[in-house]
Amino acid sequence: MPTSLTAGLAAAVLAALWLLGRRRPPLIRDADTSVVAALNRAQIALVQAGAQDLTPRAAGAATEGRRGSESPESSGSPSGRERPRALALPQRRAAHEVLRFQATLRTLFKQGGSSRLEAIQAARHWGDPSTLPLLRQALRDPDPAVVREAAAAMHRFRGRPGPATKAVPQPAATPRRVARTR
Repeated sequence: MPTSLTAGLAAAVLAALWLLGRRRPPLIRDADTSVVAALNRAQIALVQAGAQDLTPRAAGAATEGRRGSESPESSGSPSGRERPRALALPQRRAAHEVLRFQATLRTLFKQGGSSRLEAIQAARHWGDPSTLPLLRQALRDPDPAVVREAAAAMHRFRGRPGPATKAVPQPAATPRRVARTR
């Protein structure tokens, strides 16, 4: 066995012994475990409450909605294609009206509760690409109904090129050896 191989093997054994002999730090140093446990219990309660919200009546209405029944009587809540009663969509596409409506949607979304779902339904009904940032934010919402509505609202924008992706005409290529032609 060559000397360099023996020295390398000895160094590897020493490094392994040193690593195994070190004291391991505790997993949680500064965090109070009771706070972490309370947070976990709250999250589990939210998940269980969301699962209990899906009653057989609501599940039946969801399957009827997929089949094409869009009547509000069958689902108990306004569908995403109907305009929520609280918001009036801007009639003209004037910039100040659009900005005002976007601000209304943002404030409604920040209020929480059922107003978040109402704001996303209004954004879906309006169908303007300027609502995409709000819809992306709604995809990370803890309420599954808001997430489903936001995903349905974003579906109409899939595959359609936006103004940033439109082809811009490229300038003509300069001939080779431009310096010699001038």
